[in-house]
Amino acid sequence: MKKILISAALAIAAIHSTNAQQMTDGNWWGYIPYPCERIDLGNGEEPDSYQAAILVPGYELDVRGKAIDGIRFYLRGTDYMTDLGVWVSTQLPGIPSVADTEFVPLDPTQMNGGDDPEWGPGLVNEVYFSKPYVIPKKGLYVGYGFTITQVESESDWTNAYPLMTAWGAAPNDNASFVSMTQTMEGWWRMTLLFENPNVCIQAHIVDAPEEGDDTGIENEWMKDEGRKMKGEGIYDLQGRPVSYGSNSISSSTSTKKGIQIFRMADGSAKKIVVR
Repeated sequence: MKKILISAALAIAAIHSTNAQQMTDGNWWGYIPYPCERIDLGNGEEPDSYQAAILVPGYELDVRGKAIDGIRFYLRGTDYMTDLGVWVSTQLPGIPSVADTEFVPLDPTQMNGGDDPEWGPGLVNEVYFSKPYVIPKKGLYVGYGFTITQVESESDWTNAYPLMTAWGAAPNDNASFVSMTQTMEGWWRMTLLFENPNVCIQAHIVDAPEEGDDTGIENEWMKDEGRKMKGEGIYDLQGRPVSYGSNSISSSTSTKKGIQIFRMADGSAKKIVVR
């Protein structure tokens, strides 16, 4: 296997977006801050096909019961870039276009590419999917990919090191991934490649749609119990109705839909499903 290289250049994002649909209310979530100090990554030798992705796990309290409707990522040069696209998927795809949830092809000439003069490699792009996708318990992968068709010389940093990584919150082993078709076989966890850089990706998190069974809770939490929640209401994780009685939930608890941490009347806290 060829050695995977990073250049010495560092950076933080230019703060603007491109190719975005109308912005929806929500928050950007990932394993890096924004803006962040970035490091470029690539095979350093020849043209290659690249992908980068993060896992947004459904068990994290700040995304539980919510949905993903967009991605924030960074690009360097786009002159020799083809097959650019972003995706959301329940598993890491072999190529971007086979992502099992949604793939959005992009025109590289319409994207922000380059290096920021103050912070270094990469410029930020924000792209939105056709609709929000509810985050199941096992999570959703969010990523982007492209092919670099030419590396002009050994000093062609732009095309030889086209991915952006950064130090941020330490991810678990299944959180941050890269793929280089010519350099490695399949996807690699960033924690196996480096001490703790993360790929520079954030997912846009919004409230889950309210129509039908879009919380994904019945499919993920109820299937092993053989239970089913009926309509609107408040349930425990076994699908049993929970009331507002003096011996159950504190009346001051929010009833926002999805899985919430509820304060019980006896002072304890429980995970409760609101539909």
